[in-house]
Amino acid sequence: MKKYIFIFGILVMTFGVVITAYADARFNGTWIYVETGEKWVMKNGDFEATLGKNITRGTFTVNNGLLTSTVTHFLFDNEMASEFGIEPNKWLTANEFIVAFNNFAQRQRIPDVLINKILDLLINFPPFSYSIDVNTMVLTQNVGGTRIVRIFNRH
Repeated sequence: MKKYIFIFGILVMTFGVVITAYADARFNGTWIYVETGEKWVMKNGDFEATLGKNITRGTFTVNNGLLTSTVTHFLFDNEMASEFGIEPNKWLTANEFIVAFNNFAQRQRIPDVLINKILDLLINFPPFSYSIDVNTMVLTQNVGGTRIVRIFNRH
């Protein structure tokens, strides 16, 4: 169980902060999440989020003041890849990641209901409301009744 909690924590830190936007030029550029140092590169509706050697890629849109995103690819370093039983430093599609995560979760005896919730949060994040200026982006999200605020500085 401790191993599961550790892995889930790493996944949330790595992938739980992916953002979204449409081709609004204000979002284009490199953003650093103040709390973790995670780097997000956004350009014309695509994003890449990097924390350490773990990376996600995906697409984002903005509509009616909300940012929504979908992760399309994952890349894991040696440690994370070995936990999931996959090849390190190889891009996985979201579907390949789902299979790898399901296999890992089954080995850890994580209930199916929880597996599905985790995967949904890692791939299809709840939308963010946002404010953005030249050098600061603030994203606010409500997850399970909890308000989460994330602040990014342009790099």
